[in-house]
Amino acid sequence: MTNQSSIIVFYDGQCVLCNKSIIWLIKNDPKNILKFTHFKSNFVIKNHKHVSEIEAISIKDENGNYLNRSDAVLCLLKKINKLKFLRFIGSLTPKSIRDGIYDFIAKNRYNWFGKHESCFVPDEKIKSKFI
Repeated sequence: MTNQSSIIVFYDGQCVLCNKSIIWLIKNDPKNILKFTHFKSNFVIKNHKHVSEIEAISIKDENGNYLNRSDAVLCLLKKINKLKFLRFIGSLTPKSIRDGIYDFIAKNRYNWFGKHESCFVPDEKIKSKFI
C-alpha cells in the first residue's frame, strides 16, 4: 500500500481548499514520496481512527510520526522543497501563533472556499498517489 519512505497525507476530501492543496502537492512531488487519503476513507477508519477530521490536513511522516496543523504544512513544504520564504517565516514563528493561523483558516475553509458534496475522486493519471 505505502512504502516506508512515503508520507501519508490525511485530508478533508470535501473541502475545496484541501482538494486544491492536494492537487498542488501532487504536481510538486517529483520524488513521489507523498500518498494521500481522506479522513473518511476505509484506510483511515480501519488503521488510523485517531486522525482528526477537524484538521484540514495532517500527516504520518516516513518515521511513523503524526504531525498536524502548521507542523504538517511546514513538513510537507520542506519535503517537496517549495515556498522556502513561507517555511523560513514559519520556522521563526512560535507554534502557538502558527497553529492559531492554521485553526482560523481551517475553521473558515468551507465558508471561504466551499465544500464538495462528495470526496474528490482522482483520475487514472494520479490514482496511484491515493490510498
